[in-house]
Amino acid sequence: MTKRLPQHPHIEYLRKEAKQRFALLKQRASGTRLADAQYWLAQEYGFVNWRALKEEVLRRMGIVRMTPRPAPHAKRLRRIRTTVEEDLEAEGFFQRGAAVMGIGLIAALVAMAVTLLFAGHAFGQDAPHTAIAMAPEQFDKYAGFYQFGPKAVFTVTREGEHFFARAGSQAATEIFPESDTSFFLKVVPAQVSFTLDAAGKVTGAVLHQGGRTIALPRIEEAQAKALTTLPKGHPMARTWPMMATTPPRFLTKASDGALDYWPCFSPDGKTVLFSRSPDKGRSWTLWKIASAGGTAEAFATLPTTATRAAWSAKNNVIAFTATGADRKNSIWVVQGDGSGAHAVEGTNDLLYPSWYPDGKTLAAMDGVALVTRKLSLDGGAPTALTARAEVMTGMPSVSPDGKWVAFAGQANKGQTYDQEENVIWLVGAGGTLKTLEVVPLQGRAPVWSPDGKRLAFESDRGNPDGHYAVFLINRDGSGLVQVTDYALDANHPVFSGNGRRLVFTYGAPATMTSGIAILDLP
Repeated sequence: MTKRLPQHPHIEYLRKEAKQRFALLKQRASGTRLADAQYWLAQEYGFVNWRALKEEVLRRMGIVRMTPRPAPHAKRLRRIRTTVEEDLEAEGFFQRGAAVMGIGLIAALVAMAVTLLFAGHAFGQDAPHTAIAMAPEQFDKYAGFYQFGPKAVFTVTREGEHFFARAGSQAATEIFPESDTSFFLKVVPAQVSFTLDAAGKVTGAVLHQGGRTIALPRIEEAQAKALTTLPKGHPMARTWPMMATTPPRFLTKASDGALDYWPCFSPDGKTVLFSRSPDKGRSWTLWKIASAGGTAEAFATLPTTATRAAWSAKNNVIAFTATGADRKNSIWVVQGDGSGAHAVEGTNDLLYPSWYPDGKTLAAMDGVALVTRKLSLDGGAPTALTARAEVMTGMPSVSPDGKWVAFAGQANKGQTYDQEENVIWLVGAGGTLKTLEVVPLQGRAPVWSPDGKRLAFESDRGNPDGHYAVFLINRDGSGLVQVTDYALDANHPVFSGNGRRLVFTYGAPATMTSGIAILDLP
């Protein structure tokens, strides 16, 4: 809920409030800066940043004559999206006022759509496109509103002879006609086409990217306005306790100008492996850093983009998601010393690998079919563990005994897949399917503890602005506890081999970057 400024505010009271917020946040996260506290305070008052809030207070005091524009409460830096379906339902990793994930965090992965689709970063087209002439009045029938899942709106407008599309609250991006019904973007390799009925009435739009498509039904302006007023997160009473922990240690700084994401521990717990992007998500490489702290260094020179690594304790092999020049995903493996990198055959469109205890088998997410698959490094076609008709799945995690796979997903009721609405599920070796919680609440990126007794996951439950925190829960769905404060916008937690530590990604909305942190568990 946005706070309201007093009718006659004073700048000194505002500064005092920011310092009090800073002291509180610093108790929970030692790396917090005063600028971070000022940013969050400005967001709570409905301003885009601290400067805008301060200028408004000074204006009301009669010291300056400026009228800063209050901004809607910025959405959290969204974690990086894994598929076009996921991307389109979010507004991006560079907005998650703390993702991808952004993650603002909103970087561009292979399968990004809404996240970076309209963030204004040039990526080049996947194939040449030639713009044709189109009369403005011919385009006008496409202008209007289209729905991106349950909470986002895709807006199409015209300004003179120029045509634009805007996803959610992102800036509008120009689109260029290549046929009477199809348009392309120059900032990212994506196209938008429009569907018409027999009478020539526009009924919807279709977004095309990376070989994937998503339908966007046309909606009326009133419905679009209603969607924009929905809470960004999942506000609810916080009935769960907060775990008493020591402040996290920040291994990499979110202010360093890079995006650091998807961490995991080495089997001995001495090293943290993660993906780093120096160019706001256009490319990713594997990096490593001592879990005790130090200087991060490149892990290996690989011929492909490398994200979402998982390190096997059985054979010291790392599986990761590779993204090729064609912007398609597959699974690769590399030795723990960085040698022997190669693709796993038959893993097209698979990502988020998770090891079975034998060190020869993986579970992974099929980013196109939205099912969880099991695959062997020895070859053979991956087999489906879930059915899309029943549930649409995201990131999986195999239990230490190999008998269960936890995953983020949602029951398929004919809706567009929206990763922000996922809950945690379990599927057994025999096909038994159930939600982890009796009354399932929003949750994503589950991971098992080494003893198999608990799971860690990320969720924005209890936060109206969509900021994420790390939670722990028993495998039977009991004992829910929140581990990190929403201010960290923590996501993608992973246990150490002894189960005593968690490593996770945290966001820094003021700098639109992300870093890696470690937390000791009591």
